[in-house]
Amino acid sequence: GAVLGMLLLAGSAAADEPRAPMAKLCLGCHTPGPGMMMGFLDNVALKSKSIQMDFVDHKVVVQFTDATTLKHFNSFEDLKNYRNQCFQINYEEKDGVKIATGIIRFDTLGTLTEDEKLDRAALLRLLNNPKARVYDVRPLPLYNAGHIPGAMPMPAPAFDEYAKNLPEDKEAPSFSMARAAASAVRPP
Repeated sequence: GAVLGMLLLAGSAAADEPRAPMAKLCLGCHTPGPGMMMGFLDNVALKSKSIQMDFVDHKVVVQFTDATTLKHFNSFEDLKNYRNQCFQINYEEKDGVKIATGIIRFDTLGTLTEDEKLDRAALLRLLNNPKARVYDVRPLPLYNAGHIPGAMPMPAPAFDEYAKNLPEDKEAPSFSMARAAASAVRPP
């Protein structure tokens, strides 16, 4: 009995080792730092003032307060509109509880200059190239609800599973879309 109890305790200690609070997809461009995590918003509970972040291989709950700063969204209630999207959370840990000091929604489109953005006509011209590919990085339910004709699914949280669909020709024009509806390139 005592040996079995020790083995169970040893097994649970290994399972309780802290995991990096960074989704693999984020590691391609970002470096984790102390008091910072990057992953996908999984759930929001306004009454308990907590959010659950998904890092694909594990999930973490973080508390927020009225003093938590917000960037690229309007309010804690607004957070519910961005489930499965990428977020950075800056936090402090007190008594084993992570408390968010800042919550930042990655707004890739907001960081592009006007010269880097494509309008509908420009995208249609570029798609005339037979090597051109469009990848829809939204979650699969949104892709299945409607997408640009010919776009291939490549949901960001499952990038590793879908990476095999990327063209071998690294010079082939590739476009990703995250917010546009299926009507984005339909003829007027």
